[in-house]
Amino acid sequence: MSISKLHTIYAVKLDTATLAGSSVLFDQIQSFAISTGIQRIAQSGDGQVNPTYVAVMSQRPVIRFGTSAIATALAACGISGTVIDADVTYPGIEAWFQKLEEGGVRASGSSHLKMTGAQGILVPRSLSASQDGVAMVDFEAILTYDGTLDPVVIADNQALEGSPAVGELFTVGPVSINGATIEGIQGITVDFGISVISRAGDGQVWPTYAAIMSRAPSIQIQTTDVVSLATFGLSGTAQGASDSVVYFRKLSEGGTRVADGTAEHVSITVDDGIITVDNLEGSQDGVSGSTVTITPSDDESNAILAVSTAAAIS
Repeated sequence: MSISKLHTIYAVKLDTATLAGSSVLFDQIQSFAISTGIQRIAQSGDGQVNPTYVAVMSQRPVIRFGTSAIATALAACGISGTVIDADVTYPGIEAWFQKLEEGGVRASGSSHLKMTGAQGILVPRSLSASQDGVAMVDFEAILTYDGTLDPVVIADNQALEGSPAVGELFTVGPVSINGATIEGIQGITVDFGISVISRAGDGQVWPTYAAIMSRAPSIQIQTTDVVSLATFGLSGTAQGASDSVVYFRKLSEGGTRVADGTAEHVSITVDDGIITVDNLEGSQDGVSGSTVTITPSDDESNAILAVSTAAAIS
């Protein structure tokens, strides 16, 4: 039997009651996946060698996607994510696999595969960039049952929505720790450290409630500065009066970089916590480097991570 259809990725749209008509199109998608989250049970008894009864015990579907539109995405979700709450007007979170046109490029009209989640929570998982690489932010949508619709409704022969395009790109930027600039930044990884709990009850197969149980973020910085071990000490140093700031530098379309003083970069600021050096590494014919980790804590006054999507580099 020959292949009759081929698909590729498309944008993700968040259109919820909470947003009330201000839907967000997550475009510049670089990766997309949907996990059905099926936990199966295969039961045997009476000394039998093979199971004689199989069933789905539970199911926790998750949509995962990564985008290079980090300013748009973080402005929409922040560090705590956002609720997915559909109603009769707003469908929730929508994602598509767009069909390839046989003998052409992309199919038009109502010919694509659409996935819709009505209820749950959308959270950021990580934000990363490296020298000479494009910054990416990864998200997870943890979906629940609203009492009516399946957690994910799948429909073929659907039309695409929105007009996705690449409108912003970022790369690694400078880092300041306790007011002092760290040189030779090679990579930055922000782990938002969000732990989401989803629960079912009454023998239901799907969870009906999802929420953030805890958050323990961290920031790892790869640098050529091996003196960082002497700077921060073997056991690390406390975040002082001067905030630590990591930047993601915006690329200038048709040029090189947006000027430092222009408020179009992305910054993440840490007010309290500890700075440690995880390791120093080197090899023959290679440049030595170190990994510096910022572990923020909550001072009960400032955000544990303060994100700006319109920052000037200072």
